[in-house]
Amino acid sequence: MSTLNSSADIFSFSECFADGSDFDKPPLLNNSDFDDLLLPAPDLNGTVEDIAIMKFTQQSRTPETCMAQWAFLSNENIFAYNAAIGANLEKEAPTFSKCILAFYSESVKLVKDHFKGQVQRPRPFLSHPDLKTCIAKEGSYSYPSGHATFYALTSQLLTAIYPELKERLQQVGNSGVYARAIGGVHWPSDVEAGRALGRSAASQIMETPLWNEFISAPGDKVAKEFESIQRLEPGAGLPVLTR
Repeated sequence: MSTLNSSADIFSFSECFADGSDFDKPPLLNNSDFDDLLLPAPDLNGTVEDIAIMKFTQQSRTPETCMAQWAFLSNENIFAYNAAIGANLEKEAPTFSKCILAFYSESVKLVKDHFKGQVQRPRPFLSHPDLKTCIAKEGSYSYPSGHATFYALTSQLLTAIYPELKERLQQVGNSGVYARAIGGVHWPSDVEAGRALGRSAASQIMETPLWNEFISAPGDKVAKEFESIQRLEPGAGLPVLTR
């Protein structure tokens, strides 16, 4: 009988690297490095542009549009990239998936939470009850968007690993970035800030020796998963044209 806390579910960041590596956690980022990028924050109750975009989006979105945004509800999993890469990443590359997620959850997420707590911007539907959501509501502060941060970051990291799939990966990343504003749970300026944070954080991470080690000398599990994925090809036209 399996349990939720089985040993198979235990993950250590050191598994991302070959034996002998000294890396056991993702790089810590300095909050102050992103002050100029994210501060001063926009109007807490939405800018004029924010409100206009949200009202237009609300009037023009269709049931199909709303349903499409539910594909990007998670910022704790890279499943949204499965079609772009052509593999079930959770099944074919579970360790690799956890390594990529760790760069967000143990590094960038802390920076995002710092600014959320500092700015304390309410969600659009709280300050403007006439703005309705079409995806699940959330109670945390709104600026910057964690989902936008996640998808901007992961699309950059995955593109660095699979440059031949750049268009596909960036399309998924952009869709994830803007899903929260389309769904009504974030201001457009929230997602733009998250996008900027994710891209900037990705640039910092990819300049570290740790990232270079991950690419050049991955752990045995990750190396086998790399090889397995490379044998697969994405389905034509999913989600955008391939090279």
